[in-house]
Amino acid sequence: MVKLTAGVRVRRKFNWSDLVSNRFSELVALISVSTTVFLFFHTQVLNSRIEEIQGILTASASGVSAQGSSKILDFHQTFYKM
Repeated sequence: MVKLTAGVRVRRKFNWSDLVSNRFSELVALISVSTTVFLFFHTQVLNSRIEEIQGILTASASGVSAQGSSKILDFHQTFYKM
């Protein structure tokens, strides 16, 4: 970059550390946002699984033993396949 100072051209030295520090901070911000989005979606999936398990356990505890136990067995089979 050329800078004019009182009619004299002065050439500024290119500073790699500024470029690297700016790029590094952008990389850290990108990783942070990506991690946040991933954890948000993963939390939603886990929350839905917990609600499903609670529904099955509530149904089996309320006296629907035959249907509830088969649902629990189905859940265990599908859960351990993943």
